[in-house]
This record gives sequence, structure tokens and C-alpha cells, in this order.
Amino acid sequence: AAFLVAGGGAMRHRNGFGTTTFASWEGAITGGAGVRVFLTDHIYALGEFRAGWELHYRVNGGVGVRLR
Repeated sequence: AAFLVAGGGAMRHRNGFGTTTFASWEGAITGGAGVRVFLTDHIYALGEFRAGWELHYRVNGGVGVRLR
């Protein structure tokens, strides 16, 4: 089964330049899509792709359990 996913939060970045350190915070939003495939009546595998603000991207995979 296909699904859509969205999220938001904050991202912190920190860099060192010689003896000086620079750090900043910024808001982050992501959105994407994925697919879930049931392996048995209660166990499934999933994969998803997300893209976010300033073109950060992420590919996830996982295994889950349906409790009902």
C-alpha cells in the first residue's frame, strides 16, 4: 500500500574554523512517499523517500508489526 509522509522540526549545524566555532539552528520540513508490503497478516516491510527544505533527502527502510 502506498502512503504519503510529512514532518517538521529543527536542524542544528555546527562547523569549526581554526579556533572559531560557528553554530546555527533552522526550521526543517520534509515530505515524501513510500510503500508498505505485508509479508504475513501482521508483519510488513516498508520503504520511503523524503525530500526537505534546502534539498536534504533521506531514504528509509523498515519492518513493522500490525497489532490488530
